[in-house]
Amino acid sequence: MTDSGNAESRGRFRAIVEQTIQLARAMYEESERLYPSAGGLLNASEVWKREADARTGAIPRPAEEAFGRYLQELDATDSVALVTLHYVGRDFEETDKPEKAFQRQRIGMKSSQAAKEAYAKLFGHSRLDELLVQGLKKARSMGLDIEAIPLAQ
Repeated sequence: MTDSGNAESRGRFRAIVEQTIQLARAMYEESERLYPSAGGLLNASEVWKREADARTGAIPRPAEEAFGRYLQELDATDSVALVTLHYVGRDFEETDKPEKAFQRQRIGMKSSQAAKEAYAKLFGHSRLDELLVQGLKKARSMGLDIEAIPLAQ
């Protein structure tokens, strides 16, 4: 079966979620390989070094670049829907009603800068992959059809 056939059998938005999880995980693993976490907060010099490396391109980060390009290519509706699913994973209870997620989605789409704001939120999370996986689990418990999230406008 082709990729497009796989996407159709899983659902269009679910395929986007799965691709996002893969790319976000690859970016996180790349970052951990380049800058192993010390198990605590970063000090100012570590933050400065990471930012300087990113700005100058001193250390190639192909996974981060691929994730950034991928997010920029998503349309605003799908980007905001990913943010909504990430919020389901982070903030929602499994007993919440699906309408709560749709309300979050509608609020997110009202901004004229929706795509730019969604990009910043998605790219800014170090463990976006985990939040999206958790979002999928909670969505199932809530009875939320994730394919309907991008349509809630």
